[in-house]
Amino acid sequence: LALPLALAARAPDGVTPPTAVGRSGALPAPGALPASTAGELATGGPDESLPAKDESRGEEWLGSAGHSGVSLAKAIRRGEVTSEALTRAVLARVAAAEPSLNAVVHVRGERALRDARRCDEALAAGTAPPESDLRAALWGVPVVVKECFEVEGCPFTGGVPARLGLVGLKDAPAMGKLKAAGMVIVGVANTSEACMWFESDNPVCHPHNPPPRARPFKKGG
Repeated sequence: LALPLALAARAPDGVTPPTAVGRSGALPAPGALPASTAGELATGGPDESLPAKDESRGEEWLGSAGHSGVSLAKAIRRGEVTSEALTRAVLARVAAAEPSLNAVVHVRGERALRDARRCDEALAAGTAPPESDLRAALWGVPVVVKECFEVEGCPFTGGVPARLGLVGLKDAPAMGKLKAAGMVIVGVANTSEACMWFESDNPVCHPHNPPPRARPFKKGG
């Protein structure tokens, strides 16, 4: 009992917001987050007003065997596929698999696509870090991070009931470095309660449900 209570404590720096009940738990009070962020949290997904674009090129790359994050980043830099196309393809896969898998518990949707477009624009303008800069080796590659990391606008509970409703108002240092390195955070994934166990199962998000072919592995493995 002491651990969840300790984890629930937040420094008095404005990170713990006044709350209003919403589908994602408790949302920051009006004005605490940008309107687009608050609206996306209220619906639990991406902004449906986004113009539809063909993500087939991104899906083609995702579906090809043998592609690592590094090879995808190289393809983005060569102009063979865009970060936006890959991000749209990832979002489409998440939408097709959820909520039955309960693996990705929140998507950044519109914000992820905007981040991806910024990566593409920086490459086109020549302002992106060079490929030789290892800190940007995965420029434009979409990624999902665990929900225990604070990402602005995303649920931030670590699977602990005492933290239900907390929403990230800023990026944790590690998440800020991922964004600065050009990685596109698509959403946050299920985790164990307080990150103390092997399986992704907690009282807030409930268990991850792997497909039958993955059952020999632990949930979230």
